Amino acid sequence: MKLPDIPISLCAYCAVPVVVGKQAEAGGVSPNAGRIGKIKEHKTFADVQKHHALETPAYFTGGRFSWHGRNFTVLGLVLLGLGVLTSESTLLLPWSAFALVCLLLGIFMVIKGMGIRAKAIADPVTKRPGMIVDRRSETKVEGWNGSTNYYFTIEFEDGAVGEYGYPGRGATEEPYPKGMTGLAFLRGTHLLEFKQVRV
Repeated sequence: MKLPDIPISLCAYCAVPVVVGKQAEAGGVSPNAGRIGKIKEHKTFADVQKHHALETPAYFTGGRFSWHGRNFTVLGLVLLGLGVLTSESTLLLPWSAFALVCLLLGIFMVIKGMGIRAKAIADPVTKRPGMIVDRRSETKVEGWNGSTNYYFTIEFEDGAVGEYGYPGRGATEEPYPKGMTGLAFLRGTHLLEFKQVRV
């Protein structure tokens, strides 16, 4: 039995405008253009623009490398100082060797951490009004640990559409839904945050 065609304009689940087949664009204009165009006019837009988005996980990984590196460097210097104070001891050679290893490891980790951070913030942050029109996810399991990366397709006010990666942040944080409008905080191909502006 053939079901009747019932025209609808919005998805009952996610409120995304529903467009059938080749009716995706009328006269070359996206059906989302109207909503996206209202974002800048919203009363909360100015406040949302002042928001400082959370950086990518790579940025914090670099910070941890540098932090541990500084600790190893300090430990190496302290041990070298103790080695000088106990220069008459027969333990001087192994003591100093361990101190030197800590010092070199610390310096290496600091330099590596600074490099990771510099690479993570190499691209400038851009803020663009838009709508999330699609999303997908990829889950990787390594040993006992697993991680999920999301990829959000965002349509912007000028009609451009792009896909941006976003790291999962645990079960307590719900990923952004399709149809959500707001301000996208982007760094290169990474979505730092998407602050909602309801229009």
